[in-house]
Amino acid sequence: MKYVLVTIALFFLALAFPVASWAASNICTDSTCSSAEVGPFMKGITKACGNSGSCTLTDIMQVFHNIGNYILGIIAAIVFLFYVYGGFLMITAGGIHENVKKGKQALTLSTIGLLIVLLAYSAIQTLYTTLRSGSLPEEETQYAACGPGPVNAGASCALNSTCTEDGTCMSACDQNWVRDNGGRVEAGQYVLGSGGTLTLRTCMDINRPGATGCQADLCPGDVNFQCCTIEETL
Repeated sequence: MKYVLVTIALFFLALAFPVASWAASNICTDSTCSSAEVGPFMKGITKACGNSGSCTLTDIMQVFHNIGNYILGIIAAIVFLFYVYGGFLMITAGGIHENVKKGKQALTLSTIGLLIVLLAYSAIQTLYTTLRSGSLPEEETQYAACGPGPVNAGASCALNSTCTEDGTCMSACDQNWVRDNGGRVEAGQYVLGSGGTLTLRTCMDINRPGATGCQADLCPGDVNFQCCTIEETL
């Protein structure tokens, strides 16, 4: 029992070691701390928590999440070793019934252990997501396949995109562009303005040179891919 307590104490000492360096004011440089800055168990905590100890419940949950994944990793490694051990006994049994029996038992225990690891990992991820967001993770969105004709017109076919009457999957940005120009142009084409100016409003990287008036939530892709206007002079 004494050795168990010592082991637990050393474990939490290793966990708490990065906290001792809070005396330094700038441990973490980004919005969240990296493993190199605060250790593997505190990876992902906020900058305020890592630099000054101003931790929130979210930071505490992040630490428990990291510890849970670390423990599951160790258990998964043990399960793998049992698989190897059971397989080795089966292969080298040489007709010895006792070794065959031990090999089967090892494989059976390994399979049970693997199922436990998978269930535990799913439970940890679900609990972590629920506690951080306040709701269960949403199911993956099912998108419609656009086809010829107006069968799926208006159905969601991708993120911030719907099917058009001609069977094209088009972003909200491009559809707005077509409507704003009275349907005179197709998405992806420029409009010739006064003074020889070519204007286009479509989905693009917000860091593209000349991109202006960018709007989010109108295009598929990440936050850097938005509905922007770009002008070129002939």
